Amino acid sequence: MSAPIAAQLRVQKSRCDLPTVLERWFVGMRDAIGDGVPEALKIQPMHPDGLEYSRPGTVGPAGSPWGMISMRRRTARSIRKSHKVYSPANWVKFTQAFDADLLSGDVHLSRIDATGRPERGCVVGMETSFTDPDWCFLEAIIPVDWFAVPDNQARTLAAMRAVAELCDPAYGQVGPLLEIHRSALEGALAHVPDFDIAEHRTTLHGYAWLTVCSQEIGDQLGGLDGLAGSGAFVEATKLAAGGYWLLATHDYGDYDLAAATKVFTTVARKLMTGMPRFAIVDGIVVARDAAELQDIQN
Repeated sequence: MSAPIAAQLRVQKSRCDLPTVLERWFVGMRDAIGDGVPEALKIQPMHPDGLEYSRPGTVGPAGSPWGMISMRRRTARSIRKSHKVYSPANWVKFTQAFDADLLSGDVHLSRIDATGRPERGCVVGMETSFTDPDWCFLEAIIPVDWFAVPDNQARTLAAMRAVAELCDPAYGQVGPLLEIHRSALEGALAHVPDFDIAEHRTTLHGYAWLTVCSQEIGDQLGGLDGLAGSGAFVEATKLAAGGYWLLATHDYGDYDLAAATKVFTTVARKLMTGMPRFAIVDGIVVARDAAELQDIQN
């Protein structure tokens, strides 16, 4: 089975209007990748006990919509967890929790398969770094078959771009999901991004079909003129609040090893170093240590 697609942004909470960013992320991504499930749940609401793990057997008839909203919040005494069925009322309550006390949130949207269980649908999520609460990971997980349609790619990019323009991201990407919150390069290097999250504005932690790099890194890679003139990207633009938006090919299906190599050689000077060892699939990680090119360029 092919890996799902992940749209990821790494955000420093103190450098953005966090409630606005979270609202734009969850609402925009839900509407972009939800594939009609939120609208269907208004017409065909779930049973209050319809969560997958809450009862044995089936959770609904085949083809019916299914959704779950989960979150963890910091309270004065503890951390409170909740898991609720997706409904308009629960969605409103979830959006009212978009503040600094929200540690994580996930919205799962799917349909019931022939066995009566939820399919692998989409997930829109946010999680605070476990090493530095000023940082969080925004991640949307998307079925690869759905994403193969160019119009769906465009919808995903538009929703992600709307958030990236606001949040001055340290890093972001759209590419195969190999491990939660990790870029493919981090997975290949067995690197945990939380451990050096404060360095993500000065060291690039990956590259993909879409790469979002910090303002600091993009400037050191030649700025807009240098990145646009590299030949590695069909779209290279600056983001309004800081950072660079770098798209390698118009269609995700055209992002192959040759395209990945162009991106790698263009950004290698600022990439984290090390020889990739794991998770090198479909040419998404070039089997070279960026240090080789850094030595040459220096």
